[in-house]
Amino acid sequence: MHAGRAEPEGHHGDVEDDDLQVRLHLDDPPASITGAEKTTNAKSYGYTGSLHDAEYDHLVSLELGGDPNDPRNLWVEPPSPGHKSGAGPNNPKDSVESKLHTAICSGKTQLAAAQNAIATDWPNALAKLGLS
Repeated sequence: MHAGRAEPEGHHGDVEDDDLQVRLHLDDPPASITGAEKTTNAKSYGYTGSLHDAEYDHLVSLELGGDPNDPRNLWVEPPSPGHKSGAGPNNPKDSVESKLHTAICSGKTQLAAAQNAIATDWPNALAKLGLS
């Protein structure tokens, strides 16, 4: 698993002390860019499943200040157990990202801690930060 990659200083997840708002990028790169990258990335991981059922995802999500274009922050996320083949991506990681974003904005955790938790062990990130 890649360690994930945040955007360079000054361009991500700046937390405003006065209103605790987090300014983050929320736009994914276009499929015209990610299609070839997704195929190459899947091969680098040895992923042989359907790319239709996998998501080309940011390890550190854009809502957590992840770099949208750094290949070290992108990976082919396989479908979750119980996924129906051909149904397209299903991604329980999204709800973890949303909960971390809310925790950052409410002051329950720091941005860097959330980024590290999601990048190193996303299934246990909330528990690691005492948020579950």
